[in-house]
Amino acid sequence: MFTPPQTAYITALGAVTLISVVVMTVAAQRRSAPGAGGLLALMTAVAVWALGYALELASPTLPDKIFWSQVEYFGIVLAPSAAVVLGVTYRERDYRLTRRTLTAMSLEPLGILALVWTNPLHHLIWTQLTLDNSSGFLQVRHSYGTAFWIHTAYSYMLVLIAGGLMVHDVIRPPVGRRPQAAALLISAGAPSVASVLYVTRSSPWPDLDISPFAFALTGLTMAWAVSRLGLLDLVPVARAKVLESIGDSVLVFDMQSRLVELNPAAQHLLGAPRSALLGRRAGDLFPHRTQLLAGYDGVSVVQMELDRPATTDDGRQYLDLRITPLHDRQNHPSGYLAMIRDITERKRAEVELRAAKEAAEAANRAKSVFLANMSHELRTPLNAIIGYTDLLHEDATAQGYTDILPDLHKIRLSGRQLSELVNDLLELARMEAGTLSLYPEPLNIGQLLTWMEEKFAPRLAQHNNRLQIHADLGNIPLVADPNRVRQVLGYLLDNACKFTENGLITITATCAVAGGRDWLQIAVCDSGIGMTREQQATLFADFHQIDPSTTRRYGGSGLGLALSRRLAHLLGGDITVESRPAVGSTFILHLPLPLTGAATPADTGAAL
Repeated sequence: MFTPPQTAYITALGAVTLISVVVMTVAAQRRSAPGAGGLLALMTAVAVWALGYALELASPTLPDKIFWSQVEYFGIVLAPSAAVVLGVTYRERDYRLTRRTLTAMSLEPLGILALVWTNPLHHLIWTQLTLDNSSGFLQVRHSYGTAFWIHTAYSYMLVLIAGGLMVHDVIRPPVGRRPQAAALLISAGAPSVASVLYVTRSSPWPDLDISPFAFALTGLTMAWAVSRLGLLDLVPVARAKVLESIGDSVLVFDMQSRLVELNPAAQHLLGAPRSALLGRRAGDLFPHRTQLLAGYDGVSVVQMELDRPATTDDGRQYLDLRITPLHDRQNHPSGYLAMIRDITERKRAEVELRAAKEAAEAANRAKSVFLANMSHELRTPLNAIIGYTDLLHEDATAQGYTDILPDLHKIRLSGRQLSELVNDLLELARMEAGTLSLYPEPLNIGQLLTWMEEKFAPRLAQHNNRLQIHADLGNIPLVADPNRVRQVLGYLLDNACKFTENGLITITATCAVAGGRDWLQIAVCDSGIGMTREQQATLFADFHQIDPSTTRRYGGSGLGLALSRRLAHLLGGDITVESRPAVGSTFILHLPLPLTGAATPADTGAAL
């Protein structure tokens, strides 16, 4: 039967073993997380050590106790190396544990295990092993040999290395991960302290190895860190990988504005190694903007542009800075994240684009001036040609020279077509230069459409087309520049006549309400060749013909419809189109009616 103290010790060691197995299982399930392999090895060592010691205490004879002491050493020699692996891999440091390093670290533990199991031959581990009943139950009293003290010194060295790594993580961790690092430090420190007390026989129970009991604290701390602190969560791993791969500079500061984390892009931006940057205050990282983050409240998101001296063409580097507050699991402020993007190239592109835009505008103004000047220069000789052709036509008719009349008619027609083209170019130049003026006045739309019918009668007869007008509007209150309205309708009607043969053209004027106001809509509908949707998309572009074949057959400069829409915009309206191939097209001119709704006089007598 076990004595009460013996039962208490064995039960405690069983609990340590159970806790260790639970943490081992979790670590095995999350073995992709940083530090999971080291934690698995450490808790395996603890489980073997605690279980072996429990069985040693429970054994009744010295040979059985010696056997389980030898079994314990599988955990004793593994624990220090596992602590180092955990300390190195937890944060995925720059140093990597290669297979060669792990092999070298395993040589000493394997050698000690060999000496443990062959101790009767050399007594390098234990010089003497005897039974002692002073504690109320049988225990083994050890007298240690040279190899034991060498292994103890080696183990303490490894534990100090692992502890140093974890202390560094406590002092300078990524924001929000200090509790995890502290848990690891406690887990590694408690057994080390217990081991020192046991080896130096300074503990209250000199013959009882309290190291496995200290590992109870390790197991409980690990269980708490895994379940409550997310020690082995994969999210921090993903965040670390994302942080390294981000092309922008990322800097993490604590609440005292000290740099605690940064990515490789930030190291390149600041021009210093990681070790030289960590711990420095935000103002020190940008000497030319020392008060850069001094006024940050730690709550709001801030975005600003910075510049600093650099070896660029203009001697400056331009940066876009965005500051975002960070919070811990309890939503308490824990620091802030600064993301910096180098926008020097974008700034340079903006300058170049601005210069190109100014150059293009200057070239456009020069083109407009050229078109205006050339239009005036062409108008003078064209007017002379047309005038003299009219005189020759009258004289030839009066004197009976009828054989030259067809040629004179061709000259006069070509001259007028060229004159219309010159007029269109001059209108375009004036619009682009912003010098086209409007002279609005009350307009009688019925009289305007009647005048259009009379003027285009020869054009309609040329292709055997018929014109119908539907405009019973009464005295609608239209106020617009009559010359420009007539010009737009002339372009639309001329376009309908050009692409329609032996067909019907209708002009329909109606009133409509759209966008909270009244509009006059004048629709010019033809039964001509029509257009596809793709052709309609480029219909109003300057000098653009929807199909080269139609240009050869029907002629035209590609300016009429473009000028029509520009004039409609100047009049405060627009032109829309509906068309189907081989069915016809409908162009609708939309003109705004006065907001007051006041009717024009019954007889305006507006000039047409």
